[in-house]
Amino acid sequence: MWDAEIFNQVKVLAYAIYNEHYRQDGVGFKLLPNIDGVITQIDNMTAGMLRGWRPIDTAPKSTADTIQVWNGEWVPKVTWDSRTKQWCVEVWDADWRCYERHPVYNVTHWMPQPSEPRIK
Repeated sequence: MWDAEIFNQVKVLAYAIYNEHYRQDGVGFKLLPNIDGVITQIDNMTAGMLRGWRPIDTAPKSTADTIQVWNGEWVPKVTWDSRTKQWCVEVWDADWRCYERHPVYNVTHWMPQPSEPRIK
């Protein structure tokens, strides 16, 4: 009973954040099926509200940091390539056999990459 009550409260919070800050922009939202997943969704939504876009010259350039960038369109999961000194996105071929890094040009802003959902 306790878990069900908590899950219902977490769902109410997630929908409230979505309706207030994201729904009007046409952003889709499907609630994940467990408490951990919904808490991750809340974390991601609040991160987007609080952090916002920052100038690219303030972005971390560690190869371990994955960020999302803006170059006239949103580009997720971007990392800094210290060898080429460029922002890059990782791409796999259709058969998942070949991995490549493609540069992302004209980047003006960045924000932290949200965490992945925690689904049990």
